[in-house]
This record gives sequence, structure tokens and C-alpha cells, in this order.
Amino acid sequence: MAGSILKQDPWFSDIIEKLKSDIKAKSELKCEHVNEFDPFENRSLREDGIGLPTLAKDKHPKISNGSVLIEMGCTKSQGRYLKAKEQIKAGDVLILEKPYTAVLVPENKNTHCSHCFELLEEDVMSCTVCKKVKYCSVSCKLDAWKCYHKHECSLEPLLEMLELSSHLALRLLLVSGLKTLRDFVHSRGGCADLLCSDEIPGCTTDGLYSGDYSCVHNLVTNTDLQPTAALVSFALDAACITEIAFGHVYGDHSSQSESRNGTNDSSNFALTKENLGCLLLHHMQQMPCNIHAVTAIVSVNEQAGVWSKEQRRIAAGIYPTASLMNHACDPDVIVSFIGRTLVVRATHNIQPGEEIAHCYGPSASRMSREVRQSLLQKQYFFICNCSACKSDKDLEEQYIFDASYICPKCSSVVKVSRENDKNMGKCQNAKCGYVNDFSFEVDVVKNAQKLFGLAVASLEQGQGVKCLETLKECFKKRQNVLQRYDKDVAETHDALARCNASLGDFRQAAFHCEQSTESVRRRFGSESVEYAHELHKLAQLLFNGKLTNKALTVIESGIRLLTIHYGAKYADVEELQNMRKTLRNFMKGKT
Repeated sequence: MAGSILKQDPWFSDIIEKLKSDIKAKSELKCEHVNEFDPFENRSLREDGIGLPTLAKDKHPKISNGSVLIEMGCTKSQGRYLKAKEQIKAGDVLILEKPYTAVLVPENKNTHCSHCFELLEEDVMSCTVCKKVKYCSVSCKLDAWKCYHKHECSLEPLLEMLELSSHLALRLLLVSGLKTLRDFVHSRGGCADLLCSDEIPGCTTDGLYSGDYSCVHNLVTNTDLQPTAALVSFALDAACITEIAFGHVYGDHSSQSESRNGTNDSSNFALTKENLGCLLLHHMQQMPCNIHAVTAIVSVNEQAGVWSKEQRRIAAGIYPTASLMNHACDPDVIVSFIGRTLVVRATHNIQPGEEIAHCYGPSASRMSREVRQSLLQKQYFFICNCSACKSDKDLEEQYIFDASYICPKCSSVVKVSRENDKNMGKCQNAKCGYVNDFSFEVDVVKNAQKLFGLAVASLEQGQGVKCLETLKECFKKRQNVLQRYDKDVAETHDALARCNASLGDFRQAAFHCEQSTESVRRRFGSESVEYAHELHKLAQLLFNGKLTNKALTVIESGIRLLTIHYGAKYADVEELQNMRKTLRNFMKGKT
């Protein structure tokens, strides 16, 4: 219906025909240059799997890419979920999964390989035909061409118009291949959107969850919960993409909906444009709730060899096994990536029978319960009942770290809200109950923020002394009105650490880093990945400041935590181990 409407409208019809014409021209250009594509080009192939960890204990015989320590359950209230089959220890690798398909975020196209998502080095390879897509190796170039780029290369005019999620849905069909899609639709009597009727959706009759197209197709769509406007948008996008891309990708041979010879042989079954459109629409509805952001921990704000860490989104992918995990605001696992490979590690011990949950984004350590519930309801359409959402601790602590003012009467936390053109502050200590206008304190914080911005600009320009003076003034203002562990105070300590490091005063830098690290520990927890990264940074400063004993203590804690979250082969773990070895040899030399 939507496709018919688009073709009847002259304006849309012109756009579609223009895109088809552009795609045809690029396809003809591809045919002229495809013979120039030398698959080896005298370069060595990249070895996949280098540096990957191994699954804890052994590989699960029925859950693709999972450990034998886990098992799958399914209830009406929880849907499909994962739980511990045996005792799980902190640091155990529970899932090790490559994506069914994934797409690089467009802004990373010049810095990361379009296929494996590793950082590009000097020896960059581009697609021989379009020259726009970059790869790190011949193997990535070959894999991408075989799986999807042989089609996408000519579809560039269309792809440039699509949202990342729509591109991902289209690529999902491309990597599946015509035979897989044809067999799947044929097995369901020609109906592309008929759901699996197995006891656990996506599993075979003997309980195998293989991670194949059937598993992907059975990821939730939440069609009955999504806003009407979103569904209409999906339908129009699917119709437009199908109208433009179907003939180019699949040709015109798939024009019949019944077997050519009347048999049940799927090889004689032909997909229609409507079949493909329905599949595309189905997968587009899955995207909001099933996309995994492929991330990387990158080093930023380098000062005298000391780096801060930041998580950045590199790509988006579909991971069928990881998608089995339900959400918890205080999760049991951490999800990280080695290139495009997703790694799930337990962050604490999990007893047999206990559910294994990970965080979809809204975290108890970063957001209040009210904000988390709102975000989860808006994107994932459920009300979270995890332990963090049931606990009163969230309500007690949500104001401690964000804009937490000091009560002049009892020194407890004051929450400030805007009322009748005044910044009214109320002490959160029930025994105190102090209430007053905090407009003066709010202005102090605003002025301090301006100073902080000036200080950071000075540091970036290499004006360390000027930066230090400005930061000290900023810190004095914040310290006078904000709680000791408020995030703005912690932010100032962190900046003072970086500034002092740039000036070569590593001991003073370590002092300030200790303060910001303690704030991170209190906010995110002593077992958190955020605290682990802060310990790594603190260890660097203590090492450079020759504070040997304290450095060794921090290094041990950092190694333990980072190993739990990322494994023993993680670069920061190896760096800390080398620092520990150097310090121990130094101490032996002194004795």
C-alpha cells in the first residue's frame, strides 16, 4: 500500500526514478571497474581472532557464542532471558559473539575500518570501485565485498539518505542472502512476517539457538507498543527502500509468490518485492530495541604521558545471543568490544539460577530512578523492576553528586529547584529541613563554570601556569558551596591533576587525582569500570611521582579490576603489570 502511494505521487515518483537512475549509473561503472579488483594485491591477509579471550569453562552446546555456565529461560513476564546454570565468578567470559551484521557510524568512516571497525593505520585500502569505503586489510575488503558491499557500492545515493538503523536493517537482508531469505519465507508458507511458534522463539525443536537468521527474525519488534508515527515512518522507509533497491539487488526474477512447479521445494520458490518489503519493515521495527552500540575505550586529554579514558560509539550491530539478556539498572555483566566482537564478562559472582542482566543504557550510577524509568519506557516499552529501581537508596543518593549544595546549618545535601523566580534550596536531611533562597550559591557555581571553561582552554593552548591559577580560583568557589564529592568538585580535581602533570608536578597531580578517584568510587562503586579507569590514571601519576609504595597498592587494585572487566590481555592491564615489575626491581635495588 505504502509503495503504491509513493509511486502514484509525482514528486515521490520523480525522486525514486532519479535514485534508480543514479544507482544504475554507478552499477554500470562498477561493472567497468570490477575486473580491476585484485583480491590479493600482494598484501598479507589479517588474522581474525587475535587477542580474543576464551569462553569460561567451555562453549555451550546449544546457545551460540555462549558459555556452558549460562542457560536460557522464557516466561510470559520476562520473555527470553539468560541465567546462571553453574556458579559464575567475577571476570568469567559468558558470551563471545561476532555481529550478525553491523554498520560503521558515518563520522568514523575516515578513522576506522568499515568492516572490522579497527582503527585505520597508514596502510589504508579503499574500495576499488567507489573509492569511498576504507578498510584495514585485504581480508576485510574481500569479506565486505562478498557479504554486502557488492550491492551497497552502487546503492550509495540511497544509503546517504538513510538513518543508521535503516541502513542496518537493509544490510541485515543483504548479508542473509537471497537463499536464506527465500527458505525462511517458504518455510512459513510465503508469509514474511509470521512469527515462530516454537516454545522458545528462535530455538529449534531440540532447543538449539544457533544465532542464524531465524534467531534474528525472532528478536522483539514491540509493534503493538510503538508509537503510530514511528510505525508509519518505518512503513514509508521500507516501501521507498524496497522500490529503489529490490531490482538492483535481486533482479526481476523474483516476481512470483508460488512455486514454479507446484512442489514444496524452496529452490523453486521465488520472493516477491512485497516479501522483501515485509521483511525489511519487520527488521526496522526491531532496531530501536535490539541495536547494540559497538564502542571503544579511547585515550583523551593526554598530559605528560597520563591519559584519561572515554567510551566512544564506533558502530551499531545486531548480536542475537547478547540480545537475550534483559536489562537491569545495576547490571551483573559488562559488555565490551574487541573490534566488532562483543565480549560479555561477569562483574561479580552469580549463583546458579540467578538471572544475568546487563544495562541497556540507563544506569543507576548515572541517572535517577525517575529519569531511568522514563528513558526505558520511551525506547524499550517496559517499566523496570530491577533491584536498583526497588531500592530506597536511589532516592536517598540521587542528589549527592549532581548540583549538591552544602546546607549552612547541618552540612548535609541541599537540593535546589526553581520556584517563583527564586532558586529555593531544601536540605535533604529530614532532621534539619533547612529552606532558603540559594540564588547566591547558584551564581557562584555559574561563575565557577565559566572559570573552568577558561582554564581548560588555557591548558589546551599549552598555558599551564595560567590554567593552574584559574583552576585554583574555580576550585575555591566550588568548594565553598558544593559537597565534597559533587561531580563539579571532582571535575576540578581531575583538571588540576592534568594541569599539574603538564607542569611536571606529578606528586601534586597525584594528590588531586586521588580526590577525583574517591569521588568516582563513591558514585559508581568500588567494583565499577569507571573506578578501574581512574585507578589506572592514578597509578600513572604515582609512578611518575616516584611514590613507590602507594603506587604499588593502587596498581594491584587496578590490575584486579581491569582484569575483571576486560581480561588479562587488556593493554592497560599489561601496562600496569610492567609498572609493577619496574617498581619492584627498583625497590630490590635499594635494598
